[in-house]
Amino acid sequence: MIITNPSHYAVALRYVDGKDKAPKVIAKGKDQLATQIRSLASAHGIPICPSPPLARAIYHTAKSGHPIHPDLYMAVCCFYSPT
Repeated sequence: MIITNPSHYAVALRYVDGKDKAPKVIAKGKDQLATQIRSLASAHGIPICPSPPLARAIYHTAKSGHPIHPDLYMAVCCFYSPT
């Protein structure tokens, strides 16, 4: 899923139940890169969830390829819907 601050930030998260211990940041960007992340997500049917405070929090606290901060698990869980 992609968590966005609609126009400035985008973070792409992956969570595979039984494989991942926590949601992992697989891409993040701001401004033009955020736009590209949203475009790719739309093209591939990946859910885009607008949440400006959460997008900024993940963007500023997590590195790409690493899990999100434990304090953000519950907030992300509110958007997660297994497919």
